[in-house]
Order: sequence, then C-alpha cells, then structure tokens
Amino acid sequence: MSEEKQEETNESIETDEDIQKTLESDSALRKFLGGDKFVNDLLGVKLKPVTLATLAMMQEAGCELISGKEVNEMSNIMLEVLLFVYIHTEDIEKISEIIADSEDHKKALKMRALSMGHEITPKQIPALVEQIVNILTEATGTKVEPLPDEDSTQKKT
Repeated sequence: MSEEKQEETNESIETDEDIQKTLESDSALRKFLGGDKFVNDLLGVKLKPVTLATLAMMQEAGCELISGKEVNEMSNIMLEVLLFVYIHTEDIEKISEIIADSEDHKKALKMRALSMGHEITPKQIPALVEQIVNILTEATGTKVEPLPDEDSTQKKT
C-alpha cells in the first residue's frame, strides 16, 4: 500500500509542477496581450527582453554567452553573467553611448558590469547561469517549421 501512496504523491507533484508552469505561462501571455512590457525576473531583478539591440550590445561587449561556446568552456562565466544582467537592466541609451563614445567600449562595459556584481552572492551563480541560458534559448530559438521546397513537392513528368 505504501508504494501506491508514493506513486500518487509523485503524480501529484508532477501535476502541481505542470499546473505551476501553465499558470506562469498564462500570466506572461496575459501581460503580453494586455500591452504590458514582457520582462524576465532574475532573482528579483527585472530584466528587459532580449532583442536584436541587446544581442548586438552583448556582442560588442565580447560576451561569450552568445558565442556558441558551452558554459564550461567560457573563460569567466561570472563576468558573462554580469554582462548579461548589466545590459538587460541598464538604460539602453546609456549603453549605446558607451559603445559609440568609448575608445575601448568592451573595457568600459565590463567595468560597469563588474561594479554591479557586488549585489550577487556566489551561491546565486548556478541559478543565474541556468536562468540566463534559458532566457537566451527562448529568445533566440525558432519554433517555425520551414516551408517545403517547391521542387520536392512537384511531380516530375
């Protein structure tokens, strides 16, 4: 009998997780349809959405998170996390000015990102990395099926 109870408990936990995911998705969808800006919450920090501009800024900063490297191959994952958080929380105009006006904008962006890192504890790093990877994957992943090639659908006579 104890095995049956354990199975029921496991099923209810899985169901609860599914329900929670559904509720979170519904909430995000309601915000989007309601005209609210979509933001990601990263350990209590509200992030701006990933856009073409923020990806370009990350590239200009030399951020390895968008380089295609595996996380364990990155030279300084903590700096990469800070760059992502800085670019997605700071005023876009300010970052644009740094990139346009600074002789060494990579250095300037990294210095500003490092200065904000005093608020993040080392215990938060694994969760941050996982969330950031998920955010980037969702933002840059395609869910569109390619159209079939016309040549392959036509019968040759």
